Amino acid sequence: WSIHHTAPFPLGRALSQERAREIVRGVELEQAPLIKPVTIRTSSFLLSALICLSLFHLSPGSSVCAVTLPPPPVVHDEFDFFPPVTAIWEKVPVCSKDGGIPASDFLSAVDSFLPIFDRLGAIFYIVKSDMSGNVAKLRKKLAENPSETIQELIRKEKLAGKEGESNSASDALVWLKRALDFTITFFEKMSVMDANKAAREAYETTLMQYHGFVVRRSFQIGLMTAPSSASMLKCLGTDPEKTMRDQADFVQASGRRLEVLKSFLAQEGLDALTPVA
Repeated sequence: WSIHHTAPFPLGRALSQERAREIVRGVELEQAPLIKPVTIRTSSFLLSALICLSLFHLSPGSSVCAVTLPPPPVVHDEFDFFPPVTAIWEKVPVCSKDGGIPASDFLSAVDSFLPIFDRLGAIFYIVKSDMSGNVAKLRKKLAENPSETIQELIRKEKLAGKEGESNSASDALVWLKRALDFTITFFEKMSVMDANKAAREAYETTLMQYHGFVVRRSFQIGLMTAPSSASMLKCLGTDPEKTMRDQADFVQASGRRLEVLKSFLAQEGLDALTPVA
């Protein structure tokens, strides 16, 4: 099912927590996980939290607040998730001259990673929705203003004085970077702690600083339902030990590109610490 709320205000600012509760009051979600035929029931309170998560402003400036939960995912024949995705990330070059990252290659690498959220369950679907939305915004800006690298696109936008606009490429890249930072940190922490705790700690060290009280509490409540490492690894590969090694390879490959973007955005003064909601 889908919930849509249309209003003339930026996503993540004007829809109150009470309104979110009204929208979902009495609704229960049934979402089949990737492998085991187990029904997951989400209470109206937790679903309200998920609605609030959709407001945490990874995609600002939109006039539509929409939460669309995916259909039950299907089991893929090629089950080990990380090896092909890591190979794509490793092929994304970082130019030695100016640290530029080819825009098309980078966005394709992000796209290759997004299906992981279908395997991890509905609690992560909001992250997937926001990341894919920001990728779409960046592709649109690239079509309007062709650029070889992500950095070139952002610098052109700054020269035109448009980097502060809500639907700018700069804004989309900043929030895409933040979501990637949360996700990569989460997988990195999974190497030393259970996934449920890793998700909460990853949020505290990445996205939480950009969120106000309401969004922060909603996100923290939602992450309480994050799966354990044992459950998650079963959804990502056939051999848990190998999957952990593959996961570490992905963290290294994607993390290197992420650090380049983080440094660039900081140098350009674009990653301002402005809490949302």
